[in-house]
Amino acid sequence: MNDPYNPPVAPTLYIATDALAYMVELIRSSRGEVNGFGLISPTTGGHILASPDDVIITDQEVKPGAADAAMGDVVKAFDDAALLDRDQEFHLQWHSHPGEAYFSSTDMANVSNFGCCGAIWVASMVFARDGSLVARYDQYSPVRLGGPMPWQIFSSRADLRRRAVAQVAQHVRLAPPDRKAGTRRRSGALARQS
Repeated sequence: MNDPYNPPVAPTLYIATDALAYMVELIRSSRGEVNGFGLISPTTGGHILASPDDVIITDQEVKPGAADAAMGDVVKAFDDAALLDRDQEFHLQWHSHPGEAYFSSTDMANVSNFGCCGAIWVASMVFARDGSLVARYDQYSPVRLGGPMPWQIFSSRADLRRRAVAQVAQHVRLAPPDRKAGTRRRSGALARQS
């Protein structure tokens, strides 16, 4: 039997470097926590947050341990996504913590609220000010599943990718694998006598 809070397979969340950098700057710019949303598109094996333009914040009242976004502002953000014909991508909720990156009991209650509002699934991220982050995936229909979500950062700039590939090809060499223990290679005079 599957644990309803730890799905056997969660899709991967792919995050563009520019989108991640923008979220980090939003967090650093706030004196308290900050809460936001994101438009994530389906891709092979998961969902992608492709651009800073896909990161949304709404009006909110913050303090060092909490960020409260008014439900009306969340609805407005969803409606704005619908006007762009992207309401089917309104599936990411993220926020910061002043200390560790973890899902608190308040965070888990908020995750559950998405299911009460008719969402089929949501991806959630918690950032800590030290730069660490955790992500989870929660599915509400047809059955309730939830648990850790794998995530990967990718370069959203093709020019940087090409430059990095060229630099690695020029400067980085893969060392040959170590031979298995106990299979010593003979060299010198001993090798010639064999």
